[in-house]
Amino acid sequence: MLFHKMHGLGNDFIILESTNPLEPKYVKQLCHRHHGIGADQIITYSPDYEPKVAFYNSDGTTAEQCGNGIRCLAWLLMKQRQKHDIRLCSPTQHHSAWLLENDQVCIEMGQPQFTWENQPISQQLDLLDVFTSMAHKPDMSAVSMGNPHAIIFIPNPTIDIAKRYGPYIENHRLFPNKTNAHFVDIQDRNIIHMIPWERGTGITEACGSGACAAHAAALKKGLIDPICTVRMPGGLALLETRKSDGVILLTADVEYVFKGEISG
Repeated sequence: MLFHKMHGLGNDFIILESTNPLEPKYVKQLCHRHHGIGADQIITYSPDYEPKVAFYNSDGTTAEQCGNGIRCLAWLLMKQRQKHDIRLCSPTQHHSAWLLENDQVCIEMGQPQFTWENQPISQQLDLLDVFTSMAHKPDMSAVSMGNPHAIIFIPNPTIDIAKRYGPYIENHRLFPNKTNAHFVDIQDRNIIHMIPWERGTGITEACGSGACAAHAAALKKGLIDPICTVRMPGGLALLETRKSDGVILLTADVEYVFKGEISG
């Protein structure tokens, strides 16, 4: 089976054309960085005009959404089909994507949701100010971008902090389906600094849907402008909330690494 290895801001993926569900053991094997190809996620897609996309975390679980992954797939298919735009269907929504002159990909990531049912959350809460034991005040917002995100606002977030608290937040009793956890510092009205912790994967270089969630929470709190940059360990993403409909646009680099054949 042919595979493509790509990354978006260091968030790396194995991309396969397949309509068959993947077994967790198989996913873990391919994503293993010593015994397999190595990746944060596997992405599969159908050969349709509007491809149907599935996401698999490196621990074998499935994900509803992945902003960097679907941008990588959009780039690959637009190059193969010699087009500058494409529509894709993730498990939660339809996405339009565009190939820009600088080879970046811009994609519609949908409207953020702040209702407790969309996370889901185990109890009704004000999702802009969710209490956790990390601090003695509300310090976390919960946002759905089709998949669940916890945005923890702290000064000067580090990878060590994310490693310490990421598993705790991911598996907190508030989140029956677990959650992604992102540690965020608002540096000014145009720049967000973020360290991602992804559900089912752990620390990653970047998280596209997480950057959208951080942007959405900060904008709703009045901390940033509708267009801002999110800086993650792997690089910069440009986020824009479209005024006409509230849809978030995600724009950033993608990189094609290599292709190969999976035997067996």
